[in-house]
Amino acid sequence: MPQQSYNWNTIQDYLAENSQTGMMMAILEADKILASIILDLGYPGKNNKERMYLAQNLFSDFDRVKEARNLASTIKKEVDFSLSSKMTEEILAVYYQALMDIKDHKRPRFVFWQKALIYLQKKALRAKKLLKYLGIYIFIFFLIVLILDKTKFGNKIVAIILKSTDFIFSWFLIIVLLALGVTAITFGSIWYLKNKRKIDIDIST
Repeated sequence: MPQQSYNWNTIQDYLAENSQTGMMMAILEADKILASIILDLGYPGKNNKERMYLAQNLFSDFDRVKEARNLASTIKKEVDFSLSSKMTEEILAVYYQALMDIKDHKRPRFVFWQKALIYLQKKALRAKKLLKYLGIYIFIFFLIVLILDKTKFGNKIVAIILKSTDFIFSWFLIIVLLALGVTAITFGSIWYLKNKRKIDIDIST
């Protein structure tokens, strides 16, 4: 871990102020330190959330790290957010443990299959967000269709929409099947290369 990025003294200085601002700044500083170290370790991603997700195996309790980072994000957005000394202590303990988890971790060298796996994880994370919004849009779509179906003019519009939807769904199904096929081939290739590498190592030893 880059030692210059790990400076808990700054956090202690903020806590010594014994104020709401000091406690909030201490948590934000801990979050900043953790994010900068993950970035220095070379984990890819377009933002801290993605990089943290890809590095989750480094932490002994990633769920608690996520909760702590969510709180830090809330503090950034809500100026009048109120913190208790106990809550601050608990959150900082999570950050401290996270820093201890990665203290001796060196910058990883990603082999081909690891890079491919990280790439797929990034795509899965973005797909998860997309599906979330897609679900909302589909709900709104069917709600509009239900309302339009109550009138004659609406019935005509619904008929057109349903024909268009049937066409779009057919192509969507084809694309999904192709994507599943490509994913299966990719994972199969990764699994093959990984096991081939293990066999080669066993033979050479």
